[in-house]
Amino acid sequence: MAEELMHCSPAKLVVYPPKDSVDGDENKYKSGKKLEEVIQELKKKTPPTSDDHPLIVVAPTRPQKPANDSGFLAEQISALAAFAQEELDIRTKHKPMSEASAPFAISILAGNGIRTATEEPIREAGSLADPPKFSWEVLDLGGRVWNKSEHAGTLEVVEWFNQHLLAGEKGEEKYGLKVVTGAVLPKVKGNRKSAAGKGDIAIGKLENMEHGETFTFVNGLVELKTDRSRIKTGKNLLELFALSMTSKIETGVALLATNCDKTWQTFHFSEAGVLHTGFMIMAEKRGKIS
Repeated sequence: MAEELMHCSPAKLVVYPPKDSVDGDENKYKSGKKLEEVIQELKKKTPPTSDDHPLIVVAPTRPQKPANDSGFLAEQISALAAFAQEELDIRTKHKPMSEASAPFAISILAGNGIRTATEEPIREAGSLADPPKFSWEVLDLGGRVWNKSEHAGTLEVVEWFNQHLLAGEKGEEKYGLKVVTGAVLPKVKGNRKSAAGKGDIAIGKLENMEHGETFTFVNGLVELKTDRSRIKTGKNLLELFALSMTSKIETGVALLATNCDKTWQTFHFSEAGVLHTGFMIMAEKRGKIS
């Protein structure tokens, strides 16, 4: 049966012989008569039924759902919400996280009920000696000095961290860095703004990070900058917020932005709904990252 007729039973259908008009009742067949029987009867009529002279089937008007029907109202509300979301998406300003300014990021966070706060710089020296400085320069065979890019230096930085800053005591669960370049973080939205980005280096318990999706058991991110680059606060705020949406650690995650020399900036959640930015001022000794 045609989809247009599916709302009523065959007993309510009215079948007409092949004529140009359905006015009047003289040619109307009894409602509910089997179509096979009607077709057999019409074969003897003139003109006979064919593609040029099809049967005419009339069905009652599709019943309208009452306005007080809860299912009907739910459908209407859902359709209206979908339309509103589509309009909102059209009017939403989108940026890559790498291009997000601090005010842009703070606005998205505020739209999700998250405030930002800046902590006093950390000036206390740790108990461990400073690790050797990571070099962003490389000497080629011709004696020329080249500057490494963040991408080119990533693997060396991971080794540097694991050797000098994340070497746990014997018997401790081992933390480490994992290169996740290109792994997409969840898209963040708020206050008619949105941003999307990717992670580069994840930090967590090495055994745990072998399971789940890329960021499922990640404790934090390391945002790497060369000694010639500026740390982007807006990007880091949004990356940490996005990580909290996908990691099992939720708001227990943190982000470290560094050039592995004199610039060390931290981002972390404290009490509910507050994302903190902190700075570490270089001292003679620096403690182990934990």
